[in-house]
Amino acid sequence: MAKRLLRLLLAHPRLVDSLGDQQLEVLEQGPHLVLVRELIALAHTSGARHVGALLQAADPESDLAGVLASLSAELLDQDDLPDPQTEWNDALRRIELDALKAEQSALVQGGLAGEAARSRYQELTRRITLLSTVSLR
Repeated sequence: MAKRLLRLLLAHPRLVDSLGDQQLEVLEQGPHLVLVRELIALAHTSGARHVGALLQAADPESDLAGVLASLSAELLDQDDLPDPQTEWNDALRRIELDALKAEQSALVQGGLAGEAARSRYQELTRRITLLSTVSLR
């Protein structure tokens, strides 16, 4: 998923401009999304909105620069997506679903002890149902 998001951001850096607080919060949930968060921060701080400009803005010694260089070569062979914003939103929805399901599983493994755990489980179930319904449309 991280590679998919990185490709999307490199192919369509303007997606960074439309990120809301909730989307940024979803990205914070994934420990494997560190490079995605770094790319977003780089785009914000540098103002770069083109692959070449992002590559120039990145610290050449960083992991991010290496990943950007390899992915930018892949982008040349890739067809444009018909709707990159929809693709981005779908990827974030999947990340959020995975995080919610993991939290829900942890609550079940803990035996749903206490009213707070049962209430949180129900809240997670409602959110999972909502996100799943959105994906079916």
